[in-house]
Amino acid sequence: TVELVRSFGVEVSSSADLIQSTIALWSSAAVRLHVEASCTVDRIKDEAFARIRTAHASSHTITEFDVQSFIMEQFAANGLETPDPPIVAVNAHSGDPHFEVSRTNPAPIKPGDWVLIDLWARKPGDENIYRDVTWTGFCGKTVPARHREVFDAVVRGRDASLALAQSRWKERREVRGHELDTAAREVIVAAGLGQFVRHRTGHSLSQGPMVHGNGMNLDSLETMDTRLMLPGIGFTIEPGAYLPEFGVRSEINVYVDAEKGPIVTSGIQREPILIA
Repeated sequence: TVELVRSFGVEVSSSADLIQSTIALWSSAAVRLHVEASCTVDRIKDEAFARIRTAHASSHTITEFDVQSFIMEQFAANGLETPDPPIVAVNAHSGDPHFEVSRTNPAPIKPGDWVLIDLWARKPGDENIYRDVTWTGFCGKTVPARHREVFDAVVRGRDASLALAQSRWKERREVRGHELDTAAREVIVAAGLGQFVRHRTGHSLSQGPMVHGNGMNLDSLETMDTRLMLPGIGFTIEPGAYLPEFGVRSEINVYVDAEKGPIVTSGIQREPILIA
């Protein structure tokens, strides 16, 4: 169809940015409620890691499913909704970016284990925006060297993508989704971890029923997202490296304020959580 239209001498332009500027923009109320939800989700995330720490201190067994169930209970108790339960993944399970916790045979979380928690929730209503973040921790007092190496590379990649978004805004220069993906992935590849990158750097956050929204994605790996970073949209930055033994993902949420530019609306993990 496109080629037929072009054959008549018509210049065809994509409507992608027009569409995202109409269906992916955050309202002022959505911004406020997203920030409120972010504070609650941050607290629940901290309590989930603390729950593992308490179980270990008292020599009680705790599993991935136990922690997942606790998070779901806290979402309900705090008036948040989510379409799916969070990911709680230990050791090799954290090396699977789409791991699903087993109800019947969940892995125990033991001292010396590496733990990844990815959780998302929002204030009820399709007009509201999900808060979607991932943090990692180690069940001990000192993070192993390889885990630290991978964690640091992923964090540097995350920060490189954010820095590019913010610098282009300040310079009043355009930046597109695929460029923000590339900025993060180049750092991880330079650290010798390119073979362990298994997904794009981030996805849109917008209104609607889905956690993954209808605006710009940070993607030059799965697709080539040429949509612009526009004022009023939001997205995640969540690079990861997924090794057979363990995986690291560090995910933050960003809102593009019309005056301030890209601002982080979630917590930012700088160090692995020590669960000891």
